[in-house]
Amino acid sequence: MLLSTPAAIVSGFPRRMIHPPPPRAPIVAEAAQLPPLGFLGFRAGMAMAELRSLVQGASGRLGCKATSDPRMRECTGSFPLGEEPVRLQVGVLVSAVHDSAAVIVLTTHPSESDLEGWVG
Repeated sequence: MLLSTPAAIVSGFPRRMIHPPPPRAPIVAEAAQLPPLGFLGFRAGMAMAELRSLVQGASGRLGCKATSDPRMRECTGSFPLGEEPVRLQVGVLVSAVHDSAAVIVLTTHPSESDLEGWVG
């Protein structure tokens, strides 16, 4: 009996969409001033032609294949980073939507000094 009572009360209310309140103006203004998210020249939303040029300009390679969704492509590749004799091989994985890099994953095994330079 107790379980059916809340259901009866809830079903008696009209259904309304609940929307979160809009962000406060200062937050929107601060977000507009931030630079785009990026690392080593790669940035979210960059054109695939620009991404391919960046990888090839670093003597790397990038290959793409179609997915079941014609709007998307999956791309993989790699490029060398750093100077000889200590060069890192950086793996690249990109999910592209409408010829824009929607997801970019860079992988490598950096040294402690490389990490400090990237973070600092």
